[in-house]
Amino acid sequence: MADKKLMKAHQDLSDFGNRILTEARTELYLAMRFMGRALDSLGYTLDLSTQRMGTDARTIHYNPTFVFHLFVESPQKLDRLYLHIILHCIFRHMFTSDQYEDKELWDLAADIQVESVLDSMDYDIINRPAYPFREQWYEKLKAECKVLTAERIYNYFKLNNIDMDTRLRLHEEFYRCDHQFWKRLEDEEGPDKGDDSSPEGDMRPPSDNSPENKDNSDTSESDESDGSSGGSDGRSDDSKDDRDASGRSQGDDGKESSGDAPGESGDPGENRQKDGGRRSPLHNISPEELDENWKDTAERLKTELETFSKDASDETGSLGWVLAAQYRKETDFREFLRKLTVVREETRVDPDSFDYGYYNYGMEFYGNMPLIEENEFCEDRRISDLVIAIDTSASTKQDQVQKFLNETAALLRNRTTFFKQIRVHIIECDDRVQRDVTLQKPEEIEEYAENFQMRGGYGTDFRPVFEFVEELRKKRELPEMKGMLYFTDGYGQYPEKQTDYDTAFVFDPMGDINDKDVPDWAMKLYLKE
Repeated sequence: MADKKLMKAHQDLSDFGNRILTEARTELYLAMRFMGRALDSLGYTLDLSTQRMGTDARTIHYNPTFVFHLFVESPQKLDRLYLHIILHCIFRHMFTSDQYEDKELWDLAADIQVESVLDSMDYDIINRPAYPFREQWYEKLKAECKVLTAERIYNYFKLNNIDMDTRLRLHEEFYRCDHQFWKRLEDEEGPDKGDDSSPEGDMRPPSDNSPENKDNSDTSESDESDGSSGGSDGRSDDSKDDRDASGRSQGDDGKESSGDAPGESGDPGENRQKDGGRRSPLHNISPEELDENWKDTAERLKTELETFSKDASDETGSLGWVLAAQYRKETDFREFLRKLTVVREETRVDPDSFDYGYYNYGMEFYGNMPLIEENEFCEDRRISDLVIAIDTSASTKQDQVQKFLNETAALLRNRTTFFKQIRVHIIECDDRVQRDVTLQKPEEIEEYAENFQMRGGYGTDFRPVFEFVEELRKKRELPEMKGMLYFTDGYGQYPEKQTDYDTAFVFDPMGDINDKDVPDWAMKLYLKE
């Protein structure tokens, strides 16, 4: 009888917690319809191993006491925490945490990224006062990282070796959800392992809240619970040790409440296995598939924001910008350069231009007279003419241009890409053409890069370069030109007319760039971070 009462009490707590989280999810969905797929991806699980809320990218694990108190204190805070957890999944922080040596520093960097996005968004249900300490750190990080992604923030902290007092202060300011479930996700070897992170009792927000369905659900759950005899909680000792070692999973609430769960072991995990609610749609997939699922969700959200944010950019804040930076599709320079190749004959022995059978027959039959002589020329497909334009306006930095020139020099040194004799025009331009340098050999790019000095420093207009290139083509100075690379920060006026050659605008992702206005007919390339 006592066990039945405990079971009923636990079920009531779970139902109440699920209803509260469903309410938070509904409010977020009504305010941000573009987040629908992400909001619908996570289930709910009452979990007394945590004192707060957290996720393993499948399910939101929550402590009922924490959720109830936070909801009573401020539903707005609960909505913000819910979205905080969703953004961790969208940015896939739990899937990349094992790549970083300092796990606590990575957790901090991930929380700062998420909170910076939330602070930039303008929705009443998640708004909070702007504190000077936060704003100071946002400004400091943006000055160095430009776009606040967890990877860049982590690297900044590692390079600057922040002291422990600062780390603790930042942790206190930005820590919101429990990351212990990220560790559980790392430890999984497949979908059949890690039952503690994907329990049978995972509950998605119910789609039908009618009293009749709810009563039927409660009845079936009670019958199932009555038929159980305790049994095993289905979790290994290793997973318990991992949970205890996290430093955040055990507390007074967890210890005192662990005996409230039904079953002989008194472990709440067993009750979660028999709650009877619907699982998360991501419950039975492997960590690799889970990662791909959230990546696909983020890509779709990015695409939707590119359209949606045109009308509501103030509301979405930096979310679209951060997603664009984190999920930017980078095209290798070599892939672009392959489009610019032409066929030309070069003077060199071509070992593939004769038949070895006839050659050997002649040598054997006539002695020292092959029937076919090797060709002393061959056809190659490489780059002959190329235009490289460099934005030297005031907004472009010397070190960014130097980085681009170094990467370009490495490409030009590749013997398999360029002919021995080439025509490469390097055009320096701000709002007008400042200088045109012609290179005849790939090796000359290194000397140019070493002696490069910024000229111009005024506004940015891309059109003069295209007009200048057309004049060169009319003079037959670029007879085999197939494409142009234009290094810039993107702040300028683009030509409206499409060119009859391939054009790629090259950006430094670590700089302040504007790549949204690039014409559809041009390609966007990015330097390596």
